[in-house]
Amino acid sequence: MILTLLSTQNITHTGTIQMLAISDPLTILAAVTPVLAIPIGAMTFYLRALRDQQKSARNDALRRVEQIESAIRRLNARFADAELRFATKEDWLRESMLTRQSITKLSESAASQRAAVDILLTRSARVGHTKTHNSIKIDGEMEQN
Repeated sequence: MILTLLSTQNITHTGTIQMLAISDPLTILAAVTPVLAIPIGAMTFYLRALRDQQKSARNDALRRVEQIESAIRRLNARFADAELRFATKEDWLRESMLTRQSITKLSESAASQRAAVDILLTRSARVGHTKTHNSIKIDGEMEQN
């Protein structure tokens, strides 16, 4: 096929080709194109298949990583829940001490409020307002005079 496209100028009587003349570069291209088109096409399809396979493998790997990350998040949540349910002895002691301090502060506040009410009652008794107005008992109830 290539020999038909090429023209020979000088052929010796011994049968050897001394010189081949090529008419123009387009004839070379026309001769080489069928020879190269098939392998280049096969390589193109092969590379496209590799790219698609890599995309699917990457997507599969990303999906697996996301599943692992969600499993880790669920596991962390379960650990945090277990830590809340099963407090250590030190945590329990610390929380009970904080609660005792809060109760002590509330008791002191209630005592100071009671003292303030007692002071107000004694001052109002000195002035003489207890005969005309209602007086407050220490228990917080109202009493009519």
